[in-house]
Amino acid sequence: MTTSINILKKLKPSLLWVPEKKESTEEFLQSKSKDPNGPTYQDLTEGPSSVLQEAQRILGRCLPPSGPNGHKTGLVVGYVQSGKTMSFEMVISLARDNGYGLIIVLAGTKNNLRDQSEDRLKKDLAIDDGENWYLYSNPAANSKSQIEGKIQAWKKNRAKKGVLITVLKHGGHIDKLTLLLDKLSISNVPSLIIDDESDQASLNTNAAKIRNGKLLPSEMSATYEKICALRAALPHHSYLQYTATPQANLLLAQTDLLNASFAELVTPGSAYKGGEAFFRKNSPLIKEIPATEVPGPSNLLSASPKSLLSALRYFLLAASHHALTRERKRDRNRSMMVHPAMQTASHKLYMFWLEKSLKSLKSFVEKQYKTKPKVVLQMFQVEYDALKKTFPSIKPLSDLIDAMVEEVFGELNLVTVNGTKDAERLRPIGFWWGAQSWIAAIP
Repeated sequence: MTTSINILKKLKPSLLWVPEKKESTEEFLQSKSKDPNGPTYQDLTEGPSSVLQEAQRILGRCLPPSGPNGHKTGLVVGYVQSGKTMSFEMVISLARDNGYGLIIVLAGTKNNLRDQSEDRLKKDLAIDDGENWYLYSNPAANSKSQIEGKIQAWKKNRAKKGVLITVLKHGGHIDKLTLLLDKLSISNVPSLIIDDESDQASLNTNAAKIRNGKLLPSEMSATYEKICALRAALPHHSYLQYTATPQANLLLAQTDLLNASFAELVTPGSAYKGGEAFFRKNSPLIKEIPATEVPGPSNLLSASPKSLLSALRYFLLAASHHALTRERKRDRNRSMMVHPAMQTASHKLYMFWLEKSLKSLKSFVEKQYKTKPKVVLQMFQVEYDALKKTFPSIKPLSDLIDAMVEEVFGELNLVTVNGTKDAERLRPIGFWWGAQSWIAAIP
């Protein structure tokens, strides 16, 4: 750790202060390093691109907890699915160790996304059985006495639990939180706001209406206005915007209330595979969907598109290989994501096609494989040959069909993940690890 501190002190531009790894951060590091599919302790802590040292740089550019009141805004950028959540969890742990008493996470624009973020925070930060945080979800005025008591206890002894709040990125919920904060004694409580997916809903969509450098309330979009009011209620805070698509954040006017004064990058791990791997020119991993198979007002489809059926067969083969090769209770599950459009009506249509197709396919394979195995093998041959070109070590096709019949069909779940009431009621993401295979329709 001494080496880490020395490196941090030599950074240019220099940090405002140097966060230290203490008990809370060490607990988080130990927990994450025990994940058999995650990084090792050394990967998490050693080197300037490690999760720990990047988090120390991010928090070190925020307001020092022992400094005067004020506010600071930062931008944190990482690739899609490259570890941004782990990064801000590390930042939260460091903040706990270094004198921050209040953390607010703006966790998604939909309830299922906020639930997903909250479930992960509870798990990774060991909130239910830990000694670091009291967690409040979308708190309102009726939480005042509880939170005030926790704040006062923390002020007397900073070894006491801090307050961690998750809130839906929605004007009404943010407004309720702001009204609550106005009633709390937080004038000398260093605070941190984490805005997850900060390019979504947070920024001012009415910015083009600004005239002569002045911004009136009527020229603020609803969520942006509520976030600005939330920040105004926190005398000593830093606001960290996390995103994989920072274009809009980078183009903000210097006078914008969410304009960042610093930016940091989240480095993906050595095993990361993203857009450059999957979407490079002439990639054998890409299969183009014919225009005739894309439903629309002028192209009404009466049955499942052939490309969707092919994708289903690809996934069943991949899930079957996983079933044959995974280490029990150690390896993660496999999922197929279907992204038809933003409109929820298309989600229902694709899920109807998938459910119907899977039912028919399952019935056919289970009945025919016993008496006419060659017919079933032939059905999957094209997809299997394509998979073998990019993954030569895939198990023999006959073994995959055996696993498909014996395990995959019974383990497979289908779910729609969007903002509709039915989808939110299911809360599928929170139970993602409860099954080995998922097919999900997502906007």
